[in-house]
Amino acid sequence: MNVLQAAIANSHVRKAAAASIPWHAHALPADARRLAAEVGARRAETQRGLAADGPRLAALVAATAAAKARAEAGVAALFPGRTVNVMGEINNVLSAA
Repeated sequence: MNVLQAAIANSHVRKAAAASIPWHAHALPADARRLAAEVGARRAETQRGLAADGPRLAALVAATAAAKARAEAGVAALFPGRTVNVMGEINNVLSAA
């Protein structure tokens, strides 16, 4: 990696370079302003979709946690006196939500 690549990889350098670029609406050509408006509209639509999916995601996480608890209880019933913990990716999914 050369010095320029290292500087670009540095987040502080990228932020400083981005801050020095004039992004005022009047400084952009008409087609760039149109594209910026389209991107803004797509971003708003995506945010609305994510907000609408939030309750469904919460319900799925709750159902998954309940299924995990039932599975642990079912396996623990096979081995009296033993604590059973399901391990793996499911724990990462439940902790991230």
